[in-house]
Amino acid sequence: MKGFNFYNLAKSTLRVLFRYVWKLQIIGIENIPANGPLIIVANHSSLLDGLVMVAAFNFRLTFFSAAYLFDVLGVGFVLKKIKAIPVSTYRKTVSSRRTVKDALDVLKNNGILMIFPEGGLYKTDEIVNIKSGASFFSVKAKSTGITCCYNWN
Repeated sequence: MKGFNFYNLAKSTLRVLFRYVWKLQIIGIENIPANGPLIIVANHSSLLDGLVMVAAFNFRLTFFSAAYLFDVLGVGFVLKKIKAIPVSTYRKTVSSRRTVKDALDVLKNNGILMIFPEGGLYKTDEIVNIKSGASFFSVKAKSTGITCCYNWN
């Protein structure tokens, strides 16, 4: 189907669910630039975090995602359709060169990169083991970094 955009369909569907069914409120979003190069960094405490981010922002985000998730039926399909960037984990290794190149390409094309800097899911109120990737990409692409923190309580 010409002109079909999976990301926009997903965003519209998630927006209805999160905003109108679960009453998601977003405070301060008007202060975030609508185009890049931009890196958005948020804590990662729920499997729904990426979905919340898609619903929250009016613009397209490019996510980093654990490489093994691309092999999970259904999840992998969605990650490929939204053009997420696979990142190595202890479960699966991918080319770090490819990951870096893909991320820098997003930023060089004025895109918006979404990073959960803990490198995994942590169900605690404390932020642990922040990885340096967001800082690296910010410096390399001369991008603006925005930190977002939220919780589900």
